[in-house]
Amino acid sequence: MQILYTGKPHSFSKEQIKLLDRKFEKISRLVDGRGEKELHLFFSAERRMMKAEATLNYYGHSAVGEATEADAFQALADALEKLERQVLKVREKWREAKRAPAKTSPPETPEPLAGPRIARRNGAKRKPITVDEALLLIKPKDAYFAFRDAETEALSVLIRRPDGNFDLIES
Repeated sequence: MQILYTGKPHSFSKEQIKLLDRKFEKISRLVDGRGEKELHLFFSAERRMMKAEATLNYYGHSAVGEATEADAFQALADALEKLERQVLKVREKWREAKRAPAKTSPPETPEPLAGPRIARRNGAKRKPITVDEALLLIKPKDAYFAFRDAETEALSVLIRRPDGNFDLIES
């Protein structure tokens, strides 16, 4: 990761430089995956306070950490801490979005009952028909056919027997 400084140069002690290098390495490990990234550090003085701003652009995201302290080192350390939190937050969002949901087995469907199949018809009212018409309308796979008889206006059921003949139930 390249580090670019802008603003008034500051002299830090060797211990402070080691601490800053560790922070830079940590941020570098978080964002370096593909390609070289640049970290821009801006220093400015406002009255008796030092303002430090750290800006990092990576993978289409911009993270900015900004802090104002009396000491330049403390301002820079706080700005880098804020920047690190933002990078971790974006990285966690990316990881959660890319993970596939756990594969679960499909719910077990109950086995179909052995025996006659029930054919369901919609509840639309139909005009009454004769028994001969009902014989023509019953489908080969249906076990029965319910209809309103044209002669008696009563509900009738035509049932297919196993031998292929039909029974008529009139109500």
